[in-house]
Amino acid sequence: MEYFEYKGKSYPSKSVYFQNENNEYIISTEDLSSALLQNGSDYDSDEARYIDEKIFFFVPEDILTKSDEFIERYVDEGI
Repeated sequence: MEYFEYKGKSYPSKSVYFQNENNEYIISTEDLSSALLQNGSDYDSDEARYIDEKIFFFVPEDILTKSDEFIERYVDEGI
C-alpha cells in the first residue's frame, strides 16, 4: 500500500493492474477525493489538482484491500 499526504493526513492508494486495458492505474479512497475538492467541485489547491490527476478512480477504503481483479470489476461497474 502506498499513501498520498495531503494537509497533514495520509490517504492510502494502490497501483492496480487492469487486465482488460493491459495497464496499471493508481486507485485511492473517496476520502481523499473529498479532501481535494471544495464544495465537491473546485480543487482546494494546485497541489490538490496535481494529486487528483494522478489517480484513475476513487473507491471506498475497504475496497483497496481486495485483489486487483476485484478492484478492476468494481471500477468497471462504476464507470
